Amino acid sequence: MVGAMALVQIARIFDLGEAQVAAAALRASGIAAHLQNEHLAQANPLLQNAVGGFAIWAPEEDAADARAFLRAHRRPPPQPAEDAVSPRRGRSWFAAVLGLLLGT
Repeated sequence: MVGAMALVQIARIFDLGEAQVAAAALRASGIAAHLQNEHLAQANPLLQNAVGGFAIWAPEEDAADARAFLRAHRRPPPQPAEDAVSPRRGRSWFAAVLGLLLGT
C-alpha cells in the first residue's frame, strides 16, 4: 500500500481532558497525533478506566520527537501541602458522631 504509515503508541493518559490537550499540543507542533478511545469515553464515561485510559498514537518517524515533546511539557500532578491535612481530622469526625448520638 502506497502512502501507508505505521503508527506507534507514544503515551497512555487516564484523564480525558489531559489526553485531549496533549494530542492537540502535538498536532499544533506539527505531529499528526491520534487519540484512541476519545469518543467511547465521551459516550460512556464509566468506560474510561475499563478501556485503560486514552492512547496517543503518532507516526513511527515522529514517535521520538512526540515522546520528547510530552516529557518536556507535561507537569506532574500537584502535591498537597503538608499543612493542608489537619492532624485532628479523624477526631473531629468522631466528635461529630458522638455529638449526634448524645444530642449535645
